[in-house]
Amino acid sequence: MKRFASIELLARRESLLAADPVAQRVVALTQLEDELTEETDALVRHELHALHAKMRLHGDTHAGLLITLDRLTERYRSTGRLAKALETAEREMSLTEALYGQSHLQTLTWLNNTAEILWLLGRLDESEDYFTQAHRGFVEQLGDSDLSTLQVLENLTLVCSQLGRVVDTERLLRELLRLLSAVYDDGSNERVLNLTMQLGSVVIAQRRINEALEIFTTCLHLTESIYGQNHSQVAVCHDQLGRCWFLLGNMEQAETAFLRSMQLVSSSNAVLSLTERQRLHNNLAMVAIAKRSHAAVVQKLQAEYQLDTGTISVPATYTNYVA
Repeated sequence: MKRFASIELLARRESLLAADPVAQRVVALTQLEDELTEETDALVRHELHALHAKMRLHGDTHAGLLITLDRLTERYRSTGRLAKALETAEREMSLTEALYGQSHLQTLTWLNNTAEILWLLGRLDESEDYFTQAHRGFVEQLGDSDLSTLQVLENLTLVCSQLGRVVDTERLLRELLRLLSAVYDDGSNERVLNLTMQLGSVVIAQRRINEALEIFTTCLHLTESIYGQNHSQVAVCHDQLGRCWFLLGNMEQAETAFLRSMQLVSSSNAVLSLTERQRLHNNLAMVAIAKRSHAAVVQKLQAEYQLDTGTISVPATYTNYVA
């Protein structure tokens, strides 16, 4: 049952707390009882007991609380209780900052963790602000190429992408790829590949199709070096290349790319949804329709994307793929 108190009673309790340590312990026990009344998760109940025991022994600003708050946050987050996870994470972040200062690595780590929870809650603007602060702090403390710094930068990039800020997203992606190139010399890494694919999509969104074609051709080579030529991930690259060729008005190359994508997907063990199968067939149908009125379609594409298709050349390695 909820407890209610008048303003006068609350003021009296605060006065008692200031003068009587025993009253502090009584209030802590009362708060524990309130928190546990409807708590069904045994692990959470255990950690709450531990948290309140530490608070009674050491006070509410002791460093020993941090590990318990950490476990509580992780438990809330892993079970989908994001509002409680955020509440606990912010409490830990505030305590860490009070104990160690704003620029301490532990404070910055919790700034990033709190930003991740805000992100999961869909509070993207707040999440972006937290990630920006965390990234700035990590750069100052560890440098821009430290793995922790790179992870925060990647988080910030993804949030910017979800916010639809394509210019900022492209800038951050290029910076991230530049820094990762020093870590993975040959670029044959899934993380680099995924980020490069994102860069291609961002460039398409800004209607720079020629540039996107070059990026996705690079992705094709990276994907083949990681997975081999017949993997379903290679099909994704062909799909994007087909999209570029279509927007550039080269329907023959678009058809070749879309057919290759369908062949790879059909021969793989990937389980496709009906929607995905329809999309693959629709790509080819779209090309077939465009080929019937090629001149009109190209003219419309050139007007919309301000393209100069006369300067387009087929990458030598891409001409090796036939339908």
